[in-house]
Amino acid sequence: MIETLEAIEVIEGIIHVLQQAEMPSGIRIENSKHITVRDNVLINCGIDVKNSEEIDVFANMIDDETRREIIRLLYELMALVKYNPQDKTEIRGTLDKLKQIAEPIYYLLVSINELKSIVGL
Repeated sequence: MIETLEAIEVIEGIIHVLQQAEMPSGIRIENSKHITVRDNVLINCGIDVKNSEEIDVFANMIDDETRREIIRLLYELMALVKYNPQDKTEIRGTLDKLKQIAEPIYYLLVSINELKSIVGL
């Protein structure tokens, strides 16, 4: 159960960052419901934001259509982890789709790899 909650927090953190990237003001990380910031590091989604330039690059590396598809897959993954955590094949398939779409996006891959270890894949 703890692994499920941790995985959901990671997924929510990734979704939050991607949704913020769509906003004209860019990514805001302070006072976030889903993301914990400690020493300029996003704890829950595993994304290091010590250098704001890196976040700008991350925010602009994907187009809106790709970003929406990634968010859709992340919600799908969150539902699987929450309601059907024993179906490792389906979870792995969704993670593989995410990896294929997000391959050039280093920070998202780091978080996806973190999710794989949390879910036990």
